[in-house]
Amino acid sequence: MSHHFFSKKEHLVSLQDINALFSQKSGAINGYPVRLIYRVAGNNTLPALVLISVSKRHFKHAVDRNRAKRQIRESYRLNKDIIWEPLAAKKQQVHIAFLWLSDTPVASREINLCIRKLLSALTARI
Repeated sequence: MSHHFFSKKEHLVSLQDINALFSQKSGAINGYPVRLIYRVAGNNTLPALVLISVSKRHFKHAVDRNRAKRQIRESYRLNKDIIWEPLAAKKQQVHIAFLWLSDTPVASREINLCIRKLLSALTARI
């Protein structure tokens, strides 16, 4: 089943959920240049809610931060079936945060490979 979209409903926006995601009970998977932080939540209509963050510490110019976020968003949009199908089968929901780690821009192809590896590792852990 193909879900090649990333709608507003899939964005993690609740402050309570974000605080819970960054608590001590969350798991993390490192994959340079992106880090994935996850937390298994209760049942919900969508298998995954996603937060994307690129710090001003890494890119001083908003143009560069927006490009990095766009690259992560696009890569997640294309590869989210890796995580959606197993979660839908288990009827679980996971909250995911993608954090940018690199101080330099990275090619979209490398981001795509990184996100694919992170999502596969997350599927194996859940």
